[in-house]
Order: sequence, then C-alpha cells, then structure tokens
Amino acid sequence: MFRISARVFVLLLVCSMTIAVAPAAWAAKPVSTADYATSFCAGEGPFFASIEQATVALQADGNSTDAPAVRNALHAFTDSASAATKTFRTSLSKVGIAKSSAVQRSIAQVITKLKAIEQLLVTAKKDVGSLNVTDTNGFGIGLVNVQKDLVKVSNGYSSIGKIKYPAELDRAVKNDPVCQEVLVDAAARASGG
Repeated sequence: MFRISARVFVLLLVCSMTIAVAPAAWAAKPVSTADYATSFCAGEGPFFASIEQATVALQADGNSTDAPAVRNALHAFTDSASAATKTFRTSLSKVGIAKSSAVQRSIAQVITKLKAIEQLLVTAKKDVGSLNVTDTNGFGIGLVNVQKDLVKVSNGYSSIGKIKYPAELDRAVKNDPVCQEVLVDAAARASGG
C-alpha cells in the first residue's frame, strides 16, 4: 500500500489551500466594454493592415509564370497571414474577461474563428509545400488545392465580419477614437484609396 508522509501531506494541503484561496490580485480583473473595444480595435487595425499587405504582395508575385516564384509568393502569404492571425487572436486572448457576458460570447466567437483560420492556413501551407515546381501538370493540380484552401481562409476572415456583436460593444466602438481610426482606414482600403 502506498502511504504519503505527514510532511508531504501538509505541504500539499497548504499548496492546495493557497491556490483555492488565491489573493484577489491573482484573479483576472473584469474589463469594461469600452476598454475591450479599444483593445479589440488596437489589435484589429494592424491585423487588417498585415492581411492587406500580404494579399497585395501575393497578387504582385503570384501572377508570375515562374512556378518557384509563385510557390514562394504563396509561402510568404501563408506565413504572413498566419502570423497576423495568431497575433490578433493572442492579443484578444490577453485582454481579460469582459464584464458583459454578451461581449464575452462575441469575442469568444472571434477567437474561435481565428483559431479555425489558423488551421486552414496550416493546411494551405502544407499544400503549398507540396507543389511540384518541376512538373507543370502536377503544379497546376496542386495549385487548384491551394486555391481552394485560400478560398476557405478568405471565407473564414469574412465570417468574422458577420458576427453579431452586442449593441453595447457597437456603442463603445462608435465612441472610441482608436476604433474610429481603424474604421476610417478600413473604409479607405475598401474604396481603394
């Protein structure tokens, strides 16, 4: 029979009590909806800018007739998009717990969608890596798979914009200068200016 010594038992008991009755400073502090909006937008702006830059670079370099150049452009895109997506998701995860349960739910949806996009990008990167640049037919067939992957990635990014955010978060976004700057930048990108 296995027996725990009294010293070990007391030590485990003290540790478990310390963890169970952790000081308030250890607990995550609730974040107001206004602070959440600021943090969300502060991460969203660079995220959109990075995705746009990666897309522009892919369009410029991906239209080549040189198969290695196309593969390199696709690698660069998947690397950039993955890094931007992970950075945005990580920044949202670090904000803290929103005071509002509705805001918590909507941000959890965004984080879940970003994780799914990261997985799609892993698949796309794998498919890009398997492109055979020495076989024109094989390259073309592989490129079809990569294009399908990238359509799923694009649809994933679009789905984030379709999330129904609570009215209180919408109000906070409308009243936040960081968010307004992000919205103006997004509108300028959408209009091509």
